[in-house]
Amino acid sequence: MTRRIRIRRHRYVRGMAMGLSTSLLLAGTLTQAAAEPVAPELDIEPAPYSMDTSNQAGWWHPLAEYDGSTYMVFNAPAATENRHQVHVARRDPSGEWTTGCLQTSDGACAEYVDDIGHNQPSLAIDGDGYLHAFVSMHNDGWRYFRSEEPGSVTTIVDHAADLPDQEGGVTYPVTATAPRSGDVYLMARVSMPGVGHTGRLYRWSVDERTWQREAVFTPGHVETGYVPYPDDLEIDDRGHVHILWEWARGSTSNLRYYGSYLVYRPAEDRFVGIDGRDVEIPVSPADQEILYEPEGGVVQSARLALINHTPNLAGIAYRYQPPGEAAFEVRWAAWDGQQWVRETVDAGGFNSYAAIEVTHHRATARIYYIKHPSCEPEQVTRGTVFVAEKQVTVSSDDGAADWQPRLLGGAPGTERLAATTRTDGTDVLYLAAPRLENPTQDPALYLATLSRTASAVPLEPVSTDQAHAASADGGTDPVTGRKNWAFGAPVSVSSALNETSGGECAVDGNSWADYSRWMSSRSDPEPTLTMAFEQPIQVDEVRVYSGYKGGTTDALEDFAIDVLVAGEWREVAQVSGNVANPAVVRVDDLAFTGELRLRALNLQHVNHLARIYEVEVYSRDDAPALDMSLSANPPYLLFAGDSTDVELTLANRSGEPVSGTVEFQAPEGWTFEPAEGSYDLAPNETTSIPGTVTSATGAAAETFQIVARAPAHDVEATLSLPVRDGIVYSGDGAPHYTEAGPWAASGLVGHAGSTTRYTQGGTGASATWTPELPQAGRYQVYAWYPAAATNTTEAQFTVRHAGGTAQLVVDQQQTANTWHLLGEWEFDAGSAGSVTLTSVAAGHHRANAVRFQPQGSGQPELEGHDDAE
Repeated sequence: MTRRIRIRRHRYVRGMAMGLSTSLLLAGTLTQAAAEPVAPELDIEPAPYSMDTSNQAGWWHPLAEYDGSTYMVFNAPAATENRHQVHVARRDPSGEWTTGCLQTSDGACAEYVDDIGHNQPSLAIDGDGYLHAFVSMHNDGWRYFRSEEPGSVTTIVDHAADLPDQEGGVTYPVTATAPRSGDVYLMARVSMPGVGHTGRLYRWSVDERTWQREAVFTPGHVETGYVPYPDDLEIDDRGHVHILWEWARGSTSNLRYYGSYLVYRPAEDRFVGIDGRDVEIPVSPADQEILYEPEGGVVQSARLALINHTPNLAGIAYRYQPPGEAAFEVRWAAWDGQQWVRETVDAGGFNSYAAIEVTHHRATARIYYIKHPSCEPEQVTRGTVFVAEKQVTVSSDDGAADWQPRLLGGAPGTERLAATTRTDGTDVLYLAAPRLENPTQDPALYLATLSRTASAVPLEPVSTDQAHAASADGGTDPVTGRKNWAFGAPVSVSSALNETSGGECAVDGNSWADYSRWMSSRSDPEPTLTMAFEQPIQVDEVRVYSGYKGGTTDALEDFAIDVLVAGEWREVAQVSGNVANPAVVRVDDLAFTGELRLRALNLQHVNHLARIYEVEVYSRDDAPALDMSLSANPPYLLFAGDSTDVELTLANRSGEPVSGTVEFQAPEGWTFEPAEGSYDLAPNETTSIPGTVTSATGAAAETFQIVARAPAHDVEATLSLPVRDGIVYSGDGAPHYTEAGPWAASGLVGHAGSTTRYTQGGTGASATWTPELPQAGRYQVYAWYPAAATNTTEAQFTVRHAGGTAQLVVDQQQTANTWHLLGEWEFDAGSAGSVTLTSVAAGHHRANAVRFQPQGSGQPELEGHDDAE
C-alpha cells in the first residue's frame, strides 16, 4: 500500500521542518470563518525508492506527465561512495509505482561521479510516448538515454551517439515537449573546442526519429566574455519555443546576471524578442531587447509561464540578489505591451535554496520557492515550500494587486522542486530532500499535488499543547527516544552577535545545520546561555553542538555547565580541550534544577566568538542504568585493511552496582580485538575498554557500523566508521589537517557534503594534509575544492614525498568541484608525506580534501582533470 501524507499548514510546525511558530498559529492567522473557502492543501506522497544526496540543482526538468501517469527522474545511490545511478519512476493513475535505471549498452545501470549542482537529470516524453533523459553532465560528452518502448521505465538505454555536436562538453540540459507536434526540444550549455561555452537548441523530430541542432543562440564565451546558464524552456500551442537563461561574467560562476528571454519560431526559422520583433542570433547581454532583468544584481534560477499554453507570456519568476545585499528575493517580470514590469513577490530578508517554479492555469499564476528554516520564533517564514498567487490574464496583469505568499509546508528537508500542471489546473510537484545537513534522515523524494479548488472546510485552531506535540521530533533523541529538555525552552544570553543569532537558535531542535545558531558578541569575554526547564529535573547529560557542522572547525574547546540550586548557581561540569562535535558532557550532581547555564571560556582561538548551533539536555528519569559510548582515534580508516584504536566508555548512571560482559561485533571480514570485555561498576563509576578494529582488505569506500552490546542490561553502542579510500578532509583536524595563518570556515560545500575552508590571497597562510599511509609505495595525489568566482587562478601546492618536494600551481577557478590530479610520487609508510596549499597569489584559496590513491592496487583511476602546471 502506498503511504500518503496529508499536510495542513497548522500542523507543520517547528521540529518537523521548522514551519509556523506556535505564537503565530495561536494568533489565529490561519483560522477562517466556516462560510469562507480555504486555500487548497498540499497532498504529498513519498516515492518508494531511495534517492541520492547528489539529486539537487536549481535548473532541471525532472518531471513529466503522460497518458495519466507521472514520471520522475532522479539520482539513486550507487554501490560505491560518491557515485550515483539515474533512475526513472512512474506512478500510474491507480497509485502503482514502477522504476528502472538508465542502462548502458551492455545492460548495466549507468553510474556517474557525484557533482552536486551539475548532476541534475532532465526528462521529456515525446508525442509517441518515448522517454528522453539527459543526465549527469558537467562539460562531459552527451549522456542521453531513450526508452525502447512508449511509457516504459525499464527499457531506457544509451543513445548518446544520436546527438549532434559530439565534440562538445555539455552542461545544464533543459527539456520540453511541443504540445501539438510532440517533438522534444533541448536547451543546453555546450562548450566547443576553441569557442568556449555556447547556448544551443536541439530538436527531436517524432516523425523522423532523429535529433538535429536548431540554433546556436549565444556565441562562445571566448569571444564575448559571457557564459550562458540555461533556466527554462516552454513550447506554446503554436509551436513557438520560449527560451530563458542567465549569464556569468568572464567565466563559469555561481553569480549570474542579465536575465534573458527569447522566442524561436521554427516554422518561420526566426528568433523574436518579447515585442515580436526579429532578433539576430547569436545574442549577448549587449542586446537589450532580450533582457527582462537588466539591473546589476544577481539572477540565480528562473522559470517562465505561458498563459494557458498560448504564445502569451504570463511572466517570469526568478531569484534576485540586489547589489550589496546578501539574501535573495523572489521577483516577477511581466511584459505590459511596451516594457518589462518587475515586481517583488517576496522581499527577502531570508535565505533560500536555488530552486523556483511557476505555473499558470486559466487566470491564476503560482510561484513556488523554498526558504531555509529559521530559528526566529516570531517569524511565519520558517523554512520549507512557499507558494505565491496572483491573477494574471492575457488582458491584464493587475500590477496594483499584491502577490499572496503562503506557507505550503512540503516535506521535511525539501531543498529542490519542479512543477507541471495538469489539464484540470492541478499542479504536480517534484520535491527533493537531499538532507546533506541532516544525518538523522535519509535523502527522500516526494510527489505532491496542489489543486486550484478551494476547500469549504476551514482550518481548525491549534492549541499550544497541539503545536508542541506536533513538534516532538525536535524534542526527542532519534536513537534513544529520550526527551530533550532544552528543546523550545525559554532562553536568555549574555550577548548576541546580531539579531539573527539569538539564543533561541540553540534550542530549536536543529542539531544538523549550523545556519541556525547562537553567536555571542566579540566583546563578551565569557558568554553565557541560560535556559529554563518546564519542571525541575536531575540533569544526566548535556550535548553541545558548536562551531561548524561536520567537523570540529571553531568548536567550543573550553566551557562549563552550571545548574541553579536553591537560588544559587553551582558548577557541575567543566570541559577543557574539547575536540568533539557534539561534546557530550555527563553530569554526576544529583540535585534537581529548573535552570541550566552554559559558560563559554577561553575564546581566543575562535576569534572571540561562541558559535553554538544546538544544546540538548537529558535527565536521569529516562537514563539507562548502564550508559555506553564508542569512539575511535582517528574516527575513520584511510584505506581498506587499515586499523584504528577504539575505546568503549561505560558509565553506571544508577544508584546500584552493575556488572556484566560486553560483546563486540564488526562487519564480515573485519576483526575487533579484544572480541569481548567485562565491567563491574559502583554507582556513578565510569570505566573504559580499549580495542583495535581492522577492516577487511576489500572493504568498499563507505561507512560501516561497529557495535558493542551489554546483554545483561540490554544496552548497545554503535560507532560509524567510514573507510575513506585515501581521503583526508580539512575538517579532520590535527594531526592530519593543520593550518598556519588566517583561515576561516566557508559556506561552500565540499566533497561528499564536507565543510570547506578558505583564506584571502597573498596572506602566506598554509593548510597541510598529512595522511598516515599504511605502506610505502607509489601514490597518485588528487585535490578537491569548491567552485567560486573569487577562487584564485594560481593556487600553490607543495607535495612532500619520499624523493623530496614538488611544487605545482593550479587554477582553482577552472578545476573545481571534482578530483584534480596533482601528480604521482613515491611515499614512505607513516606520516612523512604531506600536501600543503599556500596562499601566495591573489584570490581566495580553497581547502577541502586531498586523496592519496595507491598505484598497482587494482583501483580505477579517478575521473577528474589534470590541470596542474
